[in-house]
Amino acid sequence: MTALTGVEVVPLNRPEAVVERSDIVSTATTSTVPVFDAGGLHPGLHINAIGAHRPSARELDAPTILASRLFADDLVRSRQEDGEILLLPPDDQLAALERSVALGDVVAGHVAGRASDAEITAFLSGGLSSEYLWTAVEILRQARDLGLGTLVSLG
Repeated sequence: MTALTGVEVVPLNRPEAVVERSDIVSTATTSTVPVFDAGGLHPGLHINAIGAHRPSARELDAPTILASRLFADDLVRSRQEDGEILLLPPDDQLAALERSVALGDVVAGHVAGRASDAEITAFLSGGLSSEYLWTAVEILRQARDLGLGTLVSLG
């Protein structure tokens, strides 16, 4: 892969080794069980959990959720779908819900984002259509600014 991509690729023998060596970890799986354990967590780590968003599935284990400040694309959706929270014991579930922040509130400046460089953060995403729409709008804007792309008529 190093030769193919031009980027150094280092094989690792366990998922926690990836977490230990990364500043940002993104999980995008359909796993029903955590894909790594909290053993590799370190100050400043950010995790994007964007795959298994069903009440019966989770990509992150309980210790990871409890160690992280939680951000969600939509708090109502998160409370209905995110197994990372719903599969916690009741007391831990309540604590996680109380620490959950809507990403939109951070972007709008209503709530502070990361409290310190050492804080561990996790973003629980269910993939809202508004996220895809605004991403597409921004990509289109940048392409126009750079003079890229081809205008195609669909009419």
